Amino acid sequence: MILIHLVITNLKLVLRNQQALFWAVLFPLMFVFVFGIFLGAAIRSRAEARPASPS
Repeated sequence: MILIHLVITNLKLVLRNQQALFWAVLFPLMFVFVFGIFLGAAIRSRAEARPASPS
């Protein structure tokens, strides 16, 4: 029960502090988005460059 109270209190503090909200939520989401764009394009281009295996 104490753990739930601590989690709720910490979530309230993070939601009140805009800098903490940015660094805890938005910044990691931006990383996922940026790396997804760059690495997703690289993976697609590698998959297209593979020759088809003879069947």
